[in-house]
Amino acid sequence: MTVFSFEENTNCTKNTSPTNSSDYGVILSRYSPYELHISRYAIPTFVCLIEGKCRNGTLTDWITGDCKWTNETIKYFENNVCNMTCLNPTKTCQEAKYDSSCSDINAGEASKINNIEIHNKNATCFKCGSPFQVVKEVSLPKGMSDQFNANKTETDAGAAAEAMKNLSSILSLMENLTIASISMGNVKGVLKKISEIKTSYFIYSSETDIRVLDDVGALKNYPSAFSIPEDAAKKALKQNTKNAFLGVFRFPNMTKDAENSTVLNDEVYAIEMGAEISNLSNAISLTFKTDHHSLHQTGTPVCKSWDGNGHQPNWTTEGCSTLIKGENITCKCEHLTFFAVLMIPPNKTHSISQNDLTALTYITYIGCGISLFFLSIGLFMHFLMRCWILDSDVHYYVNIGYYCFIFIFTFSTFIVVLRWLSMLKLSRLNKVEKVQRSRTATSDITTILGLCCMLGLSWSFAFFSYGALRLPSYYIFTILNSFQGFFLFIYYLKSSSLLGDSAASEESDMTEDTNTENPYEDLPTEDTKKAI
Repeated sequence: MTVFSFEENTNCTKNTSPTNSSDYGVILSRYSPYELHISRYAIPTFVCLIEGKCRNGTLTDWITGDCKWTNETIKYFENNVCNMTCLNPTKTCQEAKYDSSCSDINAGEASKINNIEIHNKNATCFKCGSPFQVVKEVSLPKGMSDQFNANKTETDAGAAAEAMKNLSSILSLMENLTIASISMGNVKGVLKKISEIKTSYFIYSSETDIRVLDDVGALKNYPSAFSIPEDAAKKALKQNTKNAFLGVFRFPNMTKDAENSTVLNDEVYAIEMGAEISNLSNAISLTFKTDHHSLHQTGTPVCKSWDGNGHQPNWTTEGCSTLIKGENITCKCEHLTFFAVLMIPPNKTHSISQNDLTALTYITYIGCGISLFFLSIGLFMHFLMRCWILDSDVHYYVNIGYYCFIFIFTFSTFIVVLRWLSMLKLSRLNKVEKVQRSRTATSDITTILGLCCMLGLSWSFAFFSYGALRLPSYYIFTILNSFQGFFLFIYYLKSSSLLGDSAASEESDMTEDTNTENPYEDLPTEDTKKAI
């Protein structure tokens, strides 16, 4: 067998010379069906097998011609008794499985081979060896190795953040090793020295722990797979040329956050490179496999990160996006830190019993229907009998300015107005002797309720929708807000001049000042302003 080395689509007559196949890690069996053994550390771009008795000059003519692999190969071998079969070993073996008869999880580089069998121009590939890089474990000092006690049920988040910040101190313990396996109690990880700019791949499984993967095609075979783009390695080398490193660690059962959020598989991963890595053009990818049916029962998965500050995780979605495809959850993140998939529980209304949910729904339908009916009557009365605010400034602040205030300002306004009305009533009681007190109390209650509706204070019951008060607050919130239109209609009637005029005819013993409860009555008119 003869091997020629040259770049694709280039002339090979000047710079190409035959080379021994072993120099390229390529070995071919002697008889058909031919077996081609290619080392995965020296995979050629193309491999062409010429078999049969070619006429004299066929191979020579092809070599002394342009010898282009893509377009001109076939014409030299057509109408001949010999055949040429060309293939791309990388693509041919991309989906190939590992042969159990020659597989070894601790296999060295020499045993990592792609075996391609060629028969009748058909190629079949299987792999020998291991998809992982050979990794040796480095022993740490007792203080570092015992900081995460394997007997504890929870991994301290503060200690985890501190350990990731101090990874550079482990580099000296690796000596001449490029990659090392690190164990700190129940925390496992891999530390890798960065010497070249390339994408790094890692996987995790309960059988292998975290391993460095050099066979990209095997990523999909593991429940957790991670890729750190070459852009991150480039930035790490730029900031720390001599001691650039990449550490990937798994922290099981880490301290819960303030909301006691559920973390997928109870595992948090941390990626550290001893440099400020952010705004990556190619995002870091973390893919997790889970059962699709149980996934939707547990909640909605969301990728989140934590910057390592504090003694309790403060998870955020900033810089991370979530992609869900079938059973795969993929996190795309633009920075390095702690990563986890949090399971956001279903909508809280789902935890309400069906009877309560049905009752709340009917209350909403009935209340909104009644409110719309009476609001339509109120609008009809408003446009037909113009009882309303004539001063344009007051109209603006009451109806338009209301939407510019948040709840705390509306509540403050409610207190101020309520105090003002109380003082006004006291002054009227001192001036007028004939007053029906029951009528005054009813009017006061109506005024207070009207103010609550106008200021939207009934929304405050939503603040109590937690714990034991959650269900009662739902009923109160639903009733008050769905009937808000009806309450405003009652307030409109009670404060209108129509009821005041009718009351004046019925209550002849009352003075004109005390018959009407309209608060706008005492405001100066345009005529009185001019007189003043």
